[in-house]
Amino acid sequence: MSEFQENYDSLVKEGGLKMKEFLDSINPQCWACLFFPTQRYGQMTSALSESFNSWIRDERTMPITAMLDHIRLKLMEMMLDRCLESKSGNSVLCPAIETDLGNTVVLVSIGR
Repeated sequence: MSEFQENYDSLVKEGGLKMKEFLDSINPQCWACLFFPTQRYGQMTSALSESFNSWIRDERTMPITAMLDHIRLKLMEMMLDRCLESKSGNSVLCPAIETDLGNTVVLVSIGR
């Protein structure tokens, strides 16, 4: 409890009255592990960060501005590829799900 109070006081000191009003307006059970009645997270893994680090393997050794720019370009290329792939489909489902369903074409009438 003392550690929570120290951190709370630090947040309020840095953020001022607005931060205090914000924190006091939210039930601590919603944002402080100390007040959460059970274990807050079921399982903690680093799989996502490991996957991301693998994805940016070449960029990790670059200077920060070059690294960020290369990651931005990679993200843009990935989004473009996914956009083009989605436009080429003739179903409302992504290809992987359609394959999982046994190549069944699903038609959806929106608004009916």
